Amino acid sequence: MESQVRRRTHTARILTMKMTASTRSAMAVFRGWDGYQKSLVHAVAPLSRELLAWRGEAHLRSVGEIASHISQGRIWWFHRVLGQGSPDFAGQVAALRPDEFNAIVENAAELVRWLEATWRVIEEALEAWTVDDLDKTLVQPYGGKTYAIPRQWIVWRIMAHDMHHGGELAFALGMQGVRIPELGDMGGHITEPPLAQL
Repeated sequence: MESQVRRRTHTARILTMKMTASTRSAMAVFRGWDGYQKSLVHAVAPLSRELLAWRGEAHLRSVGEIASHISQGRIWWFHRVLGQGSPDFAGQVAALRPDEFNAIVENAAELVRWLEATWRVIEEALEAWTVDDLDKTLVQPYGGKTYAIPRQWIVWRIMAHDMHHGGELAFALGMQGVRIPELGDMGGHITEPPLAQL
């Protein structure tokens, strides 16, 4: 009898989740990414020019270039492709010189400024969109083909991009003996789950 009650309760929860999916913020699905963003900022903010300039091999990106590349990916997909971001952010992006990101790769404050500015664009979009909005598609030509790309694909693309290059940052800083417990030891997963109601 008790197992039947548990099964009915579980089924009721699933039905409730399905019914409210269209009104839930997309951020509810991607919560935790904000913690990863914080761990990226905390890793980059204290770095010296020398640490930012370090690269494992001549053909690899430097630490600062990796941090810059994370912001550039966000700008490309969320702002240029999806059209997200405030008028102020659009003005900042429009004012960028082609070589500007190369000029800031050894400036921790500027790297952090762009990580935070691009994160606000992502956060505002995910807070504004519902879960159902993630299915909306846009037509994007690339490499001689034309794709119908769902927002969900783009969000996952950039979240994976953040994690991949954040891992590169952790590895590159670890090779220099820099301790970054949030991004390194915890893998950027610093957002704690809620406590159980017992």
